[in-house]
Amino acid sequence: MSEFAWDNKVLNRVYCAASKLSYAELVLFWLKEKTRDASEKKTKQWMLDLAKFSKQELVDIIHEVGPEAGKQLLKR
Repeated sequence: MSEFAWDNKVLNRVYCAASKLSYAELVLFWLKEKTRDASEKKTKQWMLDLAKFSKQELVDIIHEVGPEAGKQLLKR
């Protein structure tokens, strides 16, 4: 999706790296990324939503969160 300004090569690398992580590692990563600047209410909702996500859904969230989160995932 162009609105997220992803470079396709970077996005593919990030998807590959995320797919290799365990579910727990992805949950911890997304909690940190999604709640960094979020309100307490949004953080609580995100934590409730996480319980419903499959590992593939967590990988797919990469696109939604944006390139900066992808860079952070690659660093780890």
